[in-house]
Amino acid sequence: YLRAKGYCIRVASDTQAVAALSQTAQPDVILVDSQLFEIQSLDAIRQMRLTPTLANLPMITLMAPAIDYEQTQYHAVGVHHILRKPFKLKQLLDTIQKLS
Repeated sequence: YLRAKGYCIRVASDTQAVAALSQTAQPDVILVDSQLFEIQSLDAIRQMRLTPTLANLPMITLMAPAIDYEQTQYHAVGVHHILRKPFKLKQLLDTIQKLS
């Protein structure tokens, strides 16, 4: 869907791969699926924020419905927006356009 809308997509399975990709791809936004990282997603986001090329990039976390304190924790580590699953692809596109 995002490729069809003109976005270049890079996929990384862990924080080291995200950091390596950021050295060459210069992303405009990072999407993090909170259920896909081998380590806890909050720790993964903290690690990404320590990488200079990722420190200030807009970040969107895709996650299952959560209670309010989880949302607060994600914002505290630098997530700009949380999309709750299931979401509509148009919501994702609109969010990316607002942040990038």
